Amino acid sequence: ADLALHKLHAKSNLKMMHIVLTLDVLLFDEIGQLSAQQVAIIDIIMRNARHSNIPFGGALILGSFDAAQLGAIEGYPFLMSTHLLTDFKIIRLKHSVRAHACLTLQRINEIVRKDPETLKGDPGNF
Repeated sequence: ADLALHKLHAKSNLKMMHIVLTLDVLLFDEIGQLSAQQVAIIDIIMRNARHSNIPFGGALILGSFDAAQLGAIEGYPFLMSTHLLTDFKIIRLKHSVRAHACLTLQRINEIVRKDPETLKGDPGNF
């Protein structure tokens, strides 16, 4: 976080600093691929750059993810972040937007999310 803040204050990054200071919403597609540590670093950068004690410097963080998909490559999973309990409101979407018009894709999504043990030896589970 210190290195990122130092780089933001460089004259060559004035445009990026302006973006950090003026953005209202930060949108993450597949936020679940971030580690808990990366979320903490983003919070530190946003708070320090904006001179604010409010989580993420007051910016609204919107993120989408599928808990059944890949998580962070290194570090603790996003769902282990202390920010999750204190700074986020989680809304569970029950239906896939991408598969809303395709029953076959909905069924495939349902199957791949099942526990493999429940699928063994029971062709009726497909």
